[in-house]
Amino acid sequence: MGIVLPYFNNIYKQKGWCKYEIYKDINVIVTPFFFYIGLIFFKLFCPNFLVFNIYGAIIGSLIITLVYKILKKLECGKSLAFLTTLALYSILQKSLFSNGPNYNFLVLAVILMGIYLEIKQNKKQNRYTDLLQGIITFFVLFTKQNMGVYYLLAITVYKFIKYKNLRESIKCIMKIYSVIFLLGISFLIYLKVSGIWEGFFYYVISGTGDFLSNASIPAIGNSDMFFLIIPITILVLGVIGIKKQRFSEEENNNIKLLICTAIASIGYIIPLVNDGHIVKAAVINI
Repeated sequence: MGIVLPYFNNIYKQKGWCKYEIYKDINVIVTPFFFYIGLIFFKLFCPNFLVFNIYGAIIGSLIITLVYKILKKLECGKSLAFLTTLALYSILQKSLFSNGPNYNFLVLAVILMGIYLEIKQNKKQNRYTDLLQGIITFFVLFTKQNMGVYYLLAITVYKFIKYKNLRESIKCIMKIYSVIFLLGISFLIYLKVSGIWEGFFYYVISGTGDFLSNASIPAIGNSDMFFLIIPITILVLGVIGIKKQRFSEEENNNIKLLICTAIASIGYIIPLVNDGHIVKAAVINI
C-alpha cells in the first residue's frame, strides 16, 4: 500500500476535493495522463481505494488482453497465444492486479495498443493507421515522457525500414508527427491557460535532468537479467530471421516492428534501473 499511496494522493488532492492542481500544488515529474484519468474515475464514482484498485484492474486487464490479441495477430495459434498470456499473467498477477495502478503500467498498455495497431496494418492496409498512431504516440508522451520519446523513435525508425520507397516512409512519418504536433500544441495551450506551464516545465522537463543526476543505479539481480535478456534475444533472432528470408512480407514487417520496439524497450528502464522498470520493459517483448 505504501508504494501506491503517493499515486492515490496525487489523484485525490486534485481540484474538486482539496483544490490542488498538478504541477502547481502537487509535485509530479511525469506527464499527467495517468492522474487525469484517475481523477475522472474519482469524479464518476467515489474517491476511495476500491475505485483506485478498479482503475488498476482495468489497466491490468487491458495489458493482458492486448498481449493475447497481439499474439493472435502474429498467428502464433490460439493455444500458444493463450498459454503465453496465461504465463505472463501468472508472473505479473501481483504487480498488475494487487499492487494498485501506476503510470508505468498505463503507458505500457498504450504502447501495446500502438504495436497492435501496426500489426493490424501489416495484415490489412488502413489509410487511417498513421493518424491513429500519432494519437497513440501522443498519449504515450502524455503518460510518461521518456517512454514516449523512445517509442516515437522506434516508430520513426520502423517506418523508414518498412517501406522501400523513401517518399512513402516520409509521408507516413509526417502524418504521425503532424498529429503529435497539433495535440501537443493544444496541451501546451491548456497548460498556459491553466497557469501550470511553469510548474510543468520545472518538474517534467527541467526536473527530469536533476532526477537523472541524483538517481542511483542498484545492482541487477539474476531475475532482472532474465527479463533484460528478452529484448536482446528478440533482436538477434529477428535479424537472423530477416537475413535468411524465411518469412513473408507481412511477417518481415512484424519482425522489423518488434525489433524496433525491443531496442526502444531497453531505454524504458531509464532513469531507474530497477526490478519494476526492467519487468515492464520486458512485457513489450514477450
